[in-house]
Amino acid sequence: MKKVKHIVILAGGDGDRLWPFKEKMLIPFLGKPFIQHIIDSVSSYAQHIHIVVNKENKDKLKRLLKSNIQLIEQQEPYNGMAGAILSCKGKIDG
Repeated sequence: MKKVKHIVILAGGDGDRLWPFKEKMLIPFLGKPFIQHIIDSVSSYAQHIHIVVNKENKDKLKRLLKSNIQLIEQQEPYNGMAGAILSCKGKIDG
């Protein structure tokens, strides 16, 4: 199967809609963090996986994930999903 070159996972939100949980991507679900389920489901389709994170969860995700996944911090002036995509500018080749 041919793989796409890049997959970008948007995980930079503040997670306030899943109150009282702050880090929804790190919540254990069926034995592993929720973000790991997403990565596992797309990894066979991509050559490179990039995750847009916020400054609060970047270090936690860095400790949790494999080193071959690039974390991109969502830039301060950019908000929402469009801001997450704009934060990738210049950080992904191709």
